[in-house]
Amino acid sequence: MNITQEKNTELSSFIKIHLTPEDYKPNVETELKKIHRSISIPGFRPGKAPFDIVRKRFGRTVLIEELNKMLSNSLYKFLSENKIKFIGNPIPKDNDATHDWDNPSDFDFEYEIGHVPEFEIRYPSEPLTSYSIKASDAMTDQYIEELTRRFGKHSYPETSGEGDILYGDFNELDENGELKTGGHHTTTTLASEIVKNEEEKKKFIGLQKEGTVNFNPIKALDNEAEVLLMLNLKKDAPQLNSDYRFTVKTINHLEKLPIGQELFDKYAGTPVRTGETLTDSAITNEKDFRDKVKSDYEKYLSRDNTRFLNHNVRHTMLASNPIALPADFLKRWMMTASEQPVTMETVEKEFVQQAEELRWKLLRDKMVETYNINITDEEKNAVARQLVLSQFSRYGIYEVPEDKMQELSKQYLSDKKISENIIERILDDKAIEQYKMNTPVKEQEIAYDDFLKIVNEHQHEHEHEHNHEHEHEHAH
Repeated sequence: MNITQEKNTELSSFIKIHLTPEDYKPNVETELKKIHRSISIPGFRPGKAPFDIVRKRFGRTVLIEELNKMLSNSLYKFLSENKIKFIGNPIPKDNDATHDWDNPSDFDFEYEIGHVPEFEIRYPSEPLTSYSIKASDAMTDQYIEELTRRFGKHSYPETSGEGDILYGDFNELDENGELKTGGHHTTTTLASEIVKNEEEKKKFIGLQKEGTVNFNPIKALDNEAEVLLMLNLKKDAPQLNSDYRFTVKTINHLEKLPIGQELFDKYAGTPVRTGETLTDSAITNEKDFRDKVKSDYEKYLSRDNTRFLNHNVRHTMLASNPIALPADFLKRWMMTASEQPVTMETVEKEFVQQAEELRWKLLRDKMVETYNINITDEEKNAVARQLVLSQFSRYGIYEVPEDKMQELSKQYLSDKKISENIIERILDDKAIEQYKMNTPVKEQEIAYDDFLKIVNEHQHEHEHEHNHEHEHEHAH
């Protein structure tokens, strides 16, 4: 076996592999002997058929299978031993027509690879802006309404009623209303109150644990954004319009707590008397309650600022580090990697976003390597718990019993796809935090409505940049 590398462009090259019969013949013969011992051919006892018959019937298939194994192992071993960092996967040259599979001799194979570019992380000199957001009275009222739900009384009835929160499995159905093989699956919460179609809503009342409902989420909810979030799908995913079978695992009933001393105590703690005087921390009237709620809500809004700031950090990282990519190779790779046939026109449309995600991952991985960023089991568990709380908070439930929290977070971490997403999220956050440590940040106070305007303007500019980049790529 002989493997050589030949440069193609600055960021791509060809890997050529030359095989002789001495390289592959022993493995092929071993596999054919295994088949010979076990195969049953009419007219012969098992293992007693002439070996030439076995070779004639299975030789070509075994040869191709063994060559594929040998090529894959040899190629990735070569890339690893030579410390060649590559993007995507190697693209094999279509040279089957030059191979005589029935009279095997020497074989030559060729692969194209795209290289990870060399770069150093750069930091901006201009400061980023961190906003201190102020809450309005209307926002305070809305938050108080959420508190009446948060501190309401929860129960877990055996049968679902109107307004209850259901937690369970969504499984995609085929055109015959049966579970689709390899279909989409997710486990999440569903509140009957968000179902807009009244006839569909009735299906979710009177259910018991392990009860099932077949329905079409996009038709029942009439809210694409809600369904995408609920089913954990990306926009334009084909599974969005499918029918699903929902299987109930848990039923949660909530009775809101009215505004009054019990709510004050639950939110701020029970008043404590020192002699005849209440401590300063006690809340005994609605005004003090509203003041504290507003202050706390502004702390909550600071998370919006953190998300926007982190988005800007990512945007700044990409702008400050214009990493060159092997664009032509990546577009060809996207075509070969697609499960469905795609045209170059489709690839061109998707490439700008794909390229940005790839540049971000290269930057993030460089940060991880440079600063020795690691992830602990405690960090993964904390994010899983946040996901559980996020699912329930969408329906006004802000406290989840610890046993249920542990059960659901464990389910999330045991799900390969969700677990991988958790790891990606933690790495993203850690890389951004590390970048902020090396970037100047200034503080600015702002009303929430004004903050939203800035966010919307930024999104509009961002979309314009993407469109411009797409036109630029298409022109080339």
